[in-house]
Amino acid sequence: MRSKERYKNATILFAKALFTLYDLIIFSKLKKLPKNHNERFRILE
Repeated sequence: MRSKERYKNATILFAKALFTLYDLIIFSKLKKLPKNHNERFRILE
């Protein structure tokens, strides 16, 4: 059970790191940060 929990935590942290990277890319191009996931995905389309 413990290893499943570690994979879950690692996956969550990896996703957060990706979202941070996406926000950095968006900010460097638009000088604006998305307010939520929906706005982020709309900008990235």
